[in-house]
Amino acid sequence: MIRVLYPQPVSTPTAANGFNPSETAPSSSDPPADTDSGGGGGTGGGGGGTPTQPTLTLLPRPVITPAGGTFAFASFPTSATISRNGALPDVSKLMYRINSGAWIEYTGSSIMLTPAMNIQARNETTRPAEYATGSTTSQTYYRLTTGFSGTGDGNWGNAIGGTNLVTNIQNGTETSTFKHGNTKLDLGNGEYLDAGVENVLSFTRASFDTVTPNTWFKFGEVQMLNGTTFYNSEATGVTLSVNLSLSQPALNFTTHIDLGLTSTENTSDRLASADIVQLNNPTTDVRVTIDGVEYRLELSWATLDPGAGVVQGNKFLIFEGATAKAELRARFTSNR
Repeated sequence: MIRVLYPQPVSTPTAANGFNPSETAPSSSDPPADTDSGGGGGTGGGGGGTPTQPTLTLLPRPVITPAGGTFAFASFPTSATISRNGALPDVSKLMYRINSGAWIEYTGSSIMLTPAMNIQARNETTRPAEYATGSTTSQTYYRLTTGFSGTGDGNWGNAIGGTNLVTNIQNGTETSTFKHGNTKLDLGNGEYLDAGVENVLSFTRASFDTVTPNTWFKFGEVQMLNGTTFYNSEATGVTLSVNLSLSQPALNFTTHIDLGLTSTENTSDRLASADIVQLNNPTTDVRVTIDGVEYRLELSWATLDPGAGVVQGNKFLIFEGATAKAELRARFTSNR
């Protein structure tokens, strides 16, 4: 038997009410991430932040006794000791070194001192999780020399001056003399007026014995004559070279003393008419190093004839027509 089928139309369902195909899709409805660091599942106490480093206790700086410095020869200390200054032995060890040598552990015995010795010390930690190594203390010990002994002979030279400079130098062992200036005034027709006395400087050496550092002593004596000269013939400068021979310490050297010379016009003002001899280098070129201490030779004036000359700083003023004596003083000044 043949069955005949008759197809029927299919009904399309009605779209859901409120649906808009162009509408933006809603945001996700998933819950937000949990940002509570203190919630369950965290690692370590207090959450996942950076752990705080513990504060280390700084070990104290050791104390070296006696303190360093510069000492007179007789007062120089023989030894030194080091104190932990409160650092506990079970958390640290006391270390020291001499003159930048190797660090060694201090056992408590005295350290014998020598001139110019440097000692450094520090407390080093043996428990670095709790204590930090302390800062380093440093002490240096200098000894001044017992004193200087010797003498020096002077020699004049290197004179400079006016266009008509006239000089006369007589160098000797005990005393050396420098004369300068023309004393003759030309009156014309071959006649001259001779004032007879030029400007004169004489240096007489002096010996010194066991002069302690930084102490003034007599280096020599200078005699100065304010003469009468003409025609720009005077010296404006001269060098006194002193050959020093020291027996203590055993040294030989030469110092060059530069003197500035000023010849003034004669007036009724006695001080304004005074000639001037000036120390141009009161700190000389002498350098002597003993036991790590450097000494420099310094000079100054001291008048021996107040009525004939006066001192004004590094200048010595000689009144017109006078002969004045001055002490040329010196001292060996230490740099420590």
